[in-house]
Amino acid sequence: LYKVHRHFFIRESEVLASMFSCPSGPHDDQEGNCDTKPIYLPEVTSAEFEALLDFFYYGMLDLLSISLRYAFDNIIKEILVSIDVRRDGSIDPVTKVILALKHDVLRHWLLPAFHELLERPKSLTREEIEKLGPTKAAIISSKRE
Repeated sequence: LYKVHRHFFIRESEVLASMFSCPSGPHDDQEGNCDTKPIYLPEVTSAEFEALLDFFYYGMLDLLSISLRYAFDNIIKEILVSIDVRRDGSIDPVTKVILALKHDVLRHWLLPAFHELLERPKSLTREEIEKLGPTKAAIISSKRE
């Protein structure tokens, strides 16, 4: 079960837009509005759907970066809502730490991302250490011990 923001699906796909707009009873009982009434996408694999989500959300990180740099406030707000709605780990905690330290508007990501890195079973990978830099990686590694 994936909990995702409808915006991209409605904007980018006429098929999905029509699926989301099909009346099926009261608003709370409508498909896609709760866990007990999901929208099924027949013949779509998890890998396919995750690839689509990666495109939507990781492409959004690039858009977020330039929007933050040039203060496109409305775009920033929309992206943050879309990313925060999807709280399933789609953005890895290292990326969240880096972005939160770089941009004040993302500071609310910092502590949860650090906690996730501290509490997960595996230690930092070589790639994560390179992304974080030696100082931040050392702090995280020492706190994990």
